[in-house]
Amino acid sequence: MLTRIIKHEWRNLTADRTAWVVLLLFALVIGYALFKGQAWARHQQSALAQMEQDEQERYGEIRKLIVEEERKATAEGKPLTYPAWGPRHPAYVGIWRGQRYAALPPAPLAPLAVGQSDIYPNHFKVSAGMKESFLIAQETESPFKLLAGQFDLAFVIIYFYPLLILALTFNLVSSEKEDGTLQMLLSNRLRLRNIVLGKVAARALIIFLSAIAFSFAGLTLSGAGLESDGAIPRLLLWVCAVTVYGAFWFALSVAINALGKSAATNALALAACYLAIVVVIPSLVNLGATTLYPVPSRIEFVNAMRAETQEANRRGSQLLGKYFEDHPELAKPEDTKSPFSKTGEDDFAMLSMAKDELVARQMKPLLERFDAQLSHQHQLVNRFRYLSPAILMQSLLYDITGAGVERYQHFLRQVDEYHQSWRRYFSPRIFEKRALVSDDMANLPQFQFAEEGVSAVIRRVSWPGLAIVSLTTLIGYAGLRGYRRFPVVG
Repeated sequence: MLTRIIKHEWRNLTADRTAWVVLLLFALVIGYALFKGQAWARHQQSALAQMEQDEQERYGEIRKLIVEEERKATAEGKPLTYPAWGPRHPAYVGIWRGQRYAALPPAPLAPLAVGQSDIYPNHFKVSAGMKESFLIAQETESPFKLLAGQFDLAFVIIYFYPLLILALTFNLVSSEKEDGTLQMLLSNRLRLRNIVLGKVAARALIIFLSAIAFSFAGLTLSGAGLESDGAIPRLLLWVCAVTVYGAFWFALSVAINALGKSAATNALALAACYLAIVVVIPSLVNLGATTLYPVPSRIEFVNAMRAETQEANRRGSQLLGKYFEDHPELAKPEDTKSPFSKTGEDDFAMLSMAKDELVARQMKPLLERFDAQLSHQHQLVNRFRYLSPAILMQSLLYDITGAGVERYQHFLRQVDEYHQSWRRYFSPRIFEKRALVSDDMANLPQFQFAEEGVSAVIRRVSWPGLAIVSLTTLIGYAGLRGYRRFPVVG
């Protein structure tokens, strides 16, 4: 009997022009969202290609100059001495001209969600200096653009997808009740719950198939790299998340319809639920996080670093003595000269390394306070995200597509490791006065981002996904039981 109800409702929906108009608008919105997402992914790819070209040109120029010096020394029969400055000087390459990019490639499903990738920089120009100097040197997008946010498919799923469901389900049985045909239907030995389930199943089939089909079609037309590692499992997780989120809104609509009110009342009640779940609760959680745990401003950080740098410059050569106390393996008697002596750039390079270490040590409490506040904000949002399926869904979609904070933190940890390896390579060369040769240019540390495994993503999304499933089951079960007391006659 349920199958017959579904078929009958399917014919009614396909004959209704309103449903087709709604689905057409939904398809256009999804298409535009995918277009914007793909444009952002192409922008990232283009920026990475330009960075790679810039790095290749700089390294080609440096190697060319080194080879020329080696050829000239060989032709004159002279040994290569340690340079005062230039392409063979380790500080010239490690701190200044040879800075290397550490870049975060576009997420595996970048066209589906921009997320926070427009807020956080996706690359750093790593040097042997202190890490803070290149972490704050990145430019961000326009503040007005960041305030508005990016329009992507995740945004459509979180905000527009529920509206489509509610628009097609706010009057599941209220119209039959108001027209007086509900009693006639129930006189044919039909159970009210079966009628409701049939109507919901027909609508869910149309909406779920539309959302998934439009997403796959958009990804295919955009040329997204689904062949990359983990892309297919992530896409399957995306489909599951979208289905579960849609099921929640269907269950909520079933529960509201079970109250037996008019179609207008159902529409108002569902609109109030939508505003509370999608707008009000997320705004309050975000406001609470930023109010209780405000982070230090970028201006405060820059001013503090400027003050510490000026103090380090004032202390001058005292820093070298302190540096060699901390690194006795690098100390040599001739390395403790004043930076203002006639030894030139060599002493300046050593002093720069010592100064950077002092400034980084002095800036550590401020950085720790900044990281602690961000961590507290993240923990508070995670603690209260179960109050709103919209917050849960946002964290799910961002994590699945790789546009969330977790993947970015994974990237920052690798940048820190790469910076340490770069510094370990050049620090001994600067203090031991070992010049670079042409063959060294091919052996310099390179950054290679290692994507986190899909298993880690699955572990993170399991609890939020289970929470939405549990809430959907609870609301749907309560709603279906409510039809036992449904007032058939208005």
